[in-house]
Amino acid sequence: MLDVVMPECDGVAVGRTVLEQWPDQRILYMSAHPAEGSARHGHITLNVPFLAKPYTRGEVLAKIKEALGAASPKKADPGG
Repeated sequence: MLDVVMPECDGVAVGRTVLEQWPDQRILYMSAHPAEGSARHGHITLNVPFLAKPYTRGEVLAKIKEALGAASPKKADPGG
C-alpha cells in the first residue's frame, strides 16, 4: 500500500521504482485526495487499484483483493 501524497516523496514515483525492480509486485494506492483530483494533477491514473481515505476495513479488504487480482502490474502503470 502506497499513499499517493507523502511528505518527502511521491507515492506514484515509489510505485514506479518498485515495479522497475519487481515487475510482478502488486500495489494498492491510497489518498485522502479524490482519485479524480489526483489523476487531473498527473499523480495517478484511474486504471490502478485506488483506495480513498477514510476507508473501512471492508473497503481495504476489497481493494486488496482487487490489487491481487489485477492482470498485470505493468498494465496498471499509475503514470498512464
